[in-house]
Order: sequence, then C-alpha cells, then structure tokens
Amino acid sequence: MTLDEDERERLQRERNRAYLEYLKEHAVQTRPGSREHAQSQTSVRRHSSRLPVVLALLIIPAFIVAGIVVLEVTGYRIPATYGSYETEAQETLSHDFPIWEDVTSTIARSSVYVYPIDGNTEWKSSGVVFDADGHIVTNYHVVRALDGLEMGVVFASEVAYYVDLIGRDIETDLAVVRINTETLPYLHPAERASASSLQIGQPVAAMGTPRNLPFSLTTGVISGIDKPHYGSFEPEGSDESIGVYFPVIQTDASINPGNSGSGWFDGDGKLIGITTGGKTTDQQGSVGTDFAIPVDLVEKIANRIIEYGFVEHVTLDADLEYGAIEIDRVWQKGAQLSNVSEGGVASSNELADGDIILSIGDKRVTNARQLEAQLKYYFLGECTLITYVHSEEIHEKSLCF
Repeated sequence: MTLDEDERERLQRERNRAYLEYLKEHAVQTRPGSREHAQSQTSVRRHSSRLPVVLALLIIPAFIVAGIVVLEVTGYRIPATYGSYETEAQETLSHDFPIWEDVTSTIARSSVYVYPIDGNTEWKSSGVVFDADGHIVTNYHVVRALDGLEMGVVFASEVAYYVDLIGRDIETDLAVVRINTETLPYLHPAERASASSLQIGQPVAAMGTPRNLPFSLTTGVISGIDKPHYGSFEPEGSDESIGVYFPVIQTDASINPGNSGSGWFDGDGKLIGITTGGKTTDQQGSVGTDFAIPVDLVEKIANRIIEYGFVEHVTLDADLEYGAIEIDRVWQKGAQLSNVSEGGVASSNELADGDIILSIGDKRVTNARQLEAQLKYYFLGECTLITYVHSEEIHEKSLCF
C-alpha cells in the first residue's frame, strides 16, 4: 500500500510528538555531579531497554527535532552578570544590531566639544547637552584642567558659546557647565535611557573629540556593568590626588584622550553614560577597556549640582574591608564594618563592628570597593534596603543616611 503525501506527513508528526514526549519525560536538566543529576541518570539507565526500540522507530525524527528539543526542554538561559554582581538567570533576548547612521545625527545634536577660549587651541575635550536650559555635563577632570581659564563649547553646527562652571563632583568625576548667553539657542538635550536595562554584549556608541578630532563616532559593546572603578583626581587648590571608587559601565569601544566627558549611547540614540578615565598604555590609545559613569548616576549628580552647586556624598562612618563568613554551608561575602563611629550613620542604624553588608538597594556587593562605589547613588536624608550578616545570621533592614 502506498501512502499519499498527507498521510506520510501525519505519521511523521505523530513520531515527532512521541519522541518529544519521551525526551520530556527523561530529559536531564540538573547540574552534573549533583544528587538530582545522579538520580536522573539512574532513571535513564532504568529505562535504557526501551531506548533502542524508540530510536529504531524514530531515528529520523530524532535528527529532525533534536535541535528543537534542546530548546523546548531545557530552555536557552544564561546567568546575567552585571560586573561582578550575579542576578537571577534571564532568558536571552534577540536584539537587531543598530544601524548607527540612522541615529548619528541625533547623537551629534546633543554632543559638544569643550575647549579653553584663551588657552591651547589644540586642547579639546567633550560634553553632552543635559537639558534645554543650557546645562552641559562633562568630567570633573576636564574642568579641573581648565581652572583659571575661560571655557567654551562648540556644537556640531560649528556654533560656539562661552560657558560658566556651575559645579563639579570629584567623587564621581562629573561637572556641569552652562551656556552663557542672554538668549539660549534651541537645544537638543540627550534623551536618557535607564542604566538598569543595560545588558552585557549590548551595542554602544560614543561621540567625542579623540585627539582633537571633534564629533568622532566609535562603537563597540558593553563588556561590564556596575564595575567599581578607581579614579585618582586632584581636588581644587591641591596638587595631590585623592582616590575614589564609583560605579561604571565598561566597553571595548575605542575611547581615546579627548573623549573625556563624551556621551555613550544605545542603538536608539539614548544616553546611557558619560565617559570617564580608561585603561590606556602611556596615553597612546585605547586598549579596549574603557569606562563611563551610568546615566542614572549622572542624572542624580547633575541635578544636585544644578540645584545646589555642589554634591555632598554619604559615608557609613566606619572603615570598610572585605569580609566573608560561612552560614549554612554557604560562604557569604561582602563589605565588613570596623571602627564604627558612635553617633555615625552605621551606628545610628544599629550596625556594629564585624557586621558584613551583602547588598544595598538592588545591588549585591561582595567586597568593600563595590559598597563604596554604590554609596555614590545616595544623599543625606535618603533610605535604602540592605541585607547584612550580624551574629552569624542574615538580616534585612532599612538603612537611612
């Protein structure tokens, strides 16, 4: 008897369905070496006598659906790691690679270069239009280098303006200047994304003034999120640098001298960060490890500078160091407190010497540097949730500054 084409397709679908059900029943989804994995392997061996029959009947459908079955049964999931902070596993998302020429004009309209009006005409750096009131965000170390000099900014249209310094923050390497003119031009402030939605591997573009080449575009991918970055800067009126930690995004895009203060943008042309210092080799060029202050932190710091002219950061009024303790056979790592000052923030929140902070807000911390960096998000009068270890037990509480 000869089967027609429809009948053959129907039988093939039935074989595929039967094979899929078999794999769903016996698929191993546990980690090798675990108890569940051993049990499932035993179960597979117990039913191994059936396997030759199944394979004999369904060998062709097996090859047809094998690729699909892996995705159907186990799913395709990877753990999302933001810097060194591990979060719950997230399903992979498919992103269309951005067509940068479609958003370059948008990026350029909100970008400027910063220069000394009466100084070295070969010295240029970068900035981003923050709002329609003429405020422009750049780096602390950019305006620090121009102390005592009049500053100007130039737009992609080649129109130039004097700017006044509004304020700066050494602890996050941010500064705000404002266009000095009686009649403000029509500005195109950078539309801002949210740093919380960023993913490692996501495409990124930066526009700045590398090596005195204004409005140069460079592209790459995000290679790290929420990294604790160490910056060394000179305070006003001092030639001695101080070191600070603040959170950054990392990229492999080519960031060179002159890109300082430039904006990083996503595939929709939305601002995701402001360039800060990177890892270069004798200032000869990028080595693929460069950093930006996340846009959420930029927004908080810039608004504070615009309102008050300065930023006052919080501390815990205690020394921080790496701490680890084993609880229920799991090692808990974090930032351990010592020398807690009486009447300070930690003491007022009933934290004591030896307590280990494991997370702050929605960010996990596994060492003192990460906690110090995350504290840059908070101001006096604000509260956030922390988890911490006290007397070998994990607790959760509200921390108020």
